[in-house]
Amino acid sequence: MNQLSTTSTQPLHAVAIPADLIPDNDEERLQELHSYQILYTPPEEAFDNITQMMAQVFSTPMAFISLVDQQTVYYKSQVGPFGRPQVPRSDSLCSLAIFQDQPTVFEDASTVERLRGNPFVDAEGGIRFYAGAPLLTPTGHRLGTACIVDIQPRTLSAADIQLLERFAWQVVHEMRIRLAAQELDITRRQLQASEERLREEIAESEVARQRIAESEARYRSLAAELEVRVDERTHALADANRHLQVVNAELRRSNDNLQQFAYVASHDLKEPLRKIQSFGDLLTGQFAAELPPEARDLVGRMQAASERMTSLIGDILAYSRIATVQEPFTWVSLNTVLEQVRTDLAPIIQQSRAVLEIGPLPDVHGDPSHLWQLFQNLISNALKFTTPGTPARGWVSARRLERQEVPPALATRARSCWEVSVRDEVIGFDEKYLERIFQLFQRLNGRSHYPGSGIGLAICKRVVDRHGGWLTASSQPGQGSTFRVYLPDDAA
Repeated sequence: MNQLSTTSTQPLHAVAIPADLIPDNDEERLQELHSYQILYTPPEEAFDNITQMMAQVFSTPMAFISLVDQQTVYYKSQVGPFGRPQVPRSDSLCSLAIFQDQPTVFEDASTVERLRGNPFVDAEGGIRFYAGAPLLTPTGHRLGTACIVDIQPRTLSAADIQLLERFAWQVVHEMRIRLAAQELDITRRQLQASEERLREEIAESEVARQRIAESEARYRSLAAELEVRVDERTHALADANRHLQVVNAELRRSNDNLQQFAYVASHDLKEPLRKIQSFGDLLTGQFAAELPPEARDLVGRMQAASERMTSLIGDILAYSRIATVQEPFTWVSLNTVLEQVRTDLAPIIQQSRAVLEIGPLPDVHGDPSHLWQLFQNLISNALKFTTPGTPARGWVSARRLERQEVPPALATRARSCWEVSVRDEVIGFDEKYLERIFQLFQRLNGRSHYPGSGIGLAICKRVVDRHGGWLTASSQPGQGSTFRVYLPDDAA
């Protein structure tokens, strides 16, 4: 059979092993195989007896005990004319036999499509019959095979297959006995060394006993001290946990009170503002002719201030409602949400001659009204922060990120996620202010240039946080901005 020229007992040079010859647990399998310390070792009578019995019982010219290493298949024992201690793993039929717990049988290997091109099958006088039972360890790993080979086609009965499995079990049993004997020998040598050291200590007689007594006394003292410290630390930890639970409860109650206060206070503040605006309308309407220019200017300023305050209160209410008014999550089409946002912002888009391009977007698990608030604020910013006289342009797109692409902020919560990007060509900002822009009442531009309350992006962050996501942005002054919303892909 196309024999190799080498008889080396060292592993062959590394070659690429086809992926379909590598089991999923190959790394753990190889670790256990190497732990037996049996690879590339001299012949041993126990294993040679097994291969001789296999050849006699099954009347085959060849019998092997094979171990499938990383690059090679090593024959711990063999009977027959083959004569090689190892072959490349990619060529050995034993590499196929470690994929299942049951024996692998090829009655005529020359007719098996998977074996076409195999040098040991295609060669003149090559392998025709092969039967290999995996060496299955108690941990479930298949380390190699107990196999029989013939250059003539053959069949095996069910009883023969069971007997071959019994031989494989015997091989594993011998390997475990061999490993136990090695460990026993190591233990024996360690015990001998310990006995020698003990004799040296006994030779010192009274001095050694005194030292042992002192050591035992120190040990008991330290053990007692350690037990006291552990008990003290356990009680301290229990007290700290109870205190933490009280603090958390107080914090939750305080947050609930603050949210309720913001909601009620905003409602109560709207009423006097409506009266201020109504009185201002009366003054500029019915009594406009009687007011001097200075008074009309003051009334105009008063109405502008009340409108800003009304807008601010509305934003505060929206921010508060994210935590106080929560609907159960449902599957939401972001395409539908963005089209609604486009419709709601149509007057601003037409007035500013803006262009808004929306690509295909996914369905996500969330609160429809809160998701509308999120994208309405992001797109409003894209339309608002533009250079005077320049039409705004905005793009909305999405892509799915697999586990290796998920941002670290979500890596522990989501196996995959959606990245929804809102990109614009507006004035941009310095990224050193990135954390600041998502905080309440934070503005990077004066109110005289760009209107707003400084709450919009804080609302966006709170919505994204509630959905278990992450919000970030990248920008450069004068070069536009890209806000990226990462939402978990609950369908994954």
